[in-house]
Amino acid sequence: MLIAILTMHFSIFLMPGIILEFSRQYSWVSMCIAVLGDILMAVLLYALGQMYPGRTLFEYPQLILGRLAGKLFALFFLYVGGIILRIFTECSLTYLLDETPFLFLLLLGITTTGYYVYKGLTVIVRLGELVAPIIFIVVPGLLLSVSPKISLANLVVVDWTWLGIFRGALIQMAMFGVCILMGVFMAFHDKPGQSFRVKVRGVIISGVLITALFLVSLGVLGEYAVAQTTFPTESLARLIEFPIDPLILAVLVMGGSITISILYFAASLGLAQTVGLANYRWLIIPAGVMIMLEAAYLLGDNIVELKKHLSTVFPVVALPVELGMTSFLLLAAWIKRHSYPP
Repeated sequence: MLIAILTMHFSIFLMPGIILEFSRQYSWVSMCIAVLGDILMAVLLYALGQMYPGRTLFEYPQLILGRLAGKLFALFFLYVGGIILRIFTECSLTYLLDETPFLFLLLLGITTTGYYVYKGLTVIVRLGELVAPIIFIVVPGLLLSVSPKISLANLVVVDWTWLGIFRGALIQMAMFGVCILMGVFMAFHDKPGQSFRVKVRGVIISGVLITALFLVSLGVLGEYAVAQTTFPTESLARLIEFPIDPLILAVLVMGGSITISILYFAASLGLAQTVGLANYRWLIIPAGVMIMLEAAYLLGDNIVELKKHLSTVFPVVALPVELGMTSFLLLAAWIKRHSYPP
């Protein structure tokens, strides 16, 4: 459930305009490539989990390569946590609390989620179980409500390139790839194989819904309008006579809180395990400060610069960690196991 919330929330607010800018009417092709790439990551992580049962994603590199290698994943989750906090804050400023100081919203977001992290993974999971049904009712409901307004002419392919489709796929794959969090959750699961199935199922369901959101956004708003709209999901909600805006904002707030909490927890736990602390709670405040500073100062001065960062920098940083590092770890673990058998 947490995997599904993470992939959905990351993609439904800011991302449609970014992906559609590259892949346009062929966004469904980009999505299929991204889903297949993420399933490959799940297979790699599951294989690592079978080799090192009861260990987390942060402990695999320490056991295979040494202590310093484990910090890479912890720092990666700090980085992604800052991005989600910034997206959450920008959406809140645009549609909910437009006169609230930017830094105050960042502080409020990191303080609230920090409390959830302090209470532990069980609390985050329980909150996720409450929020997930809302997300998976509101989003399909929104798409069905605006579907009569779809113009088929907007879905006719006019101009496309394989490069654009592939670039859109890489951006979406990087977003889905954040679900390497599966490597953290497997250690807390008494049936690791179930984590693998849940991740694959969550990514496929999210992929179908997000693809539908892309195509409906194109069909209703048109290619030019989607490219110019910062948050296409909210633009769709405003076309409905029924006041669905409050539900969309509820998805934003609740889904954002859960998503940030998941990444915040993973980063704190990862830092603790790589420095040898038994209790991750000692690092909640330092991790929160780093996430907040990144969100405030390292992702651009406005929403335009944030979108540029997500379409250019983020895939270049994320994919080498998500796909490259996990592949390398599995290869190194296999070589180590066969070269130095127990």
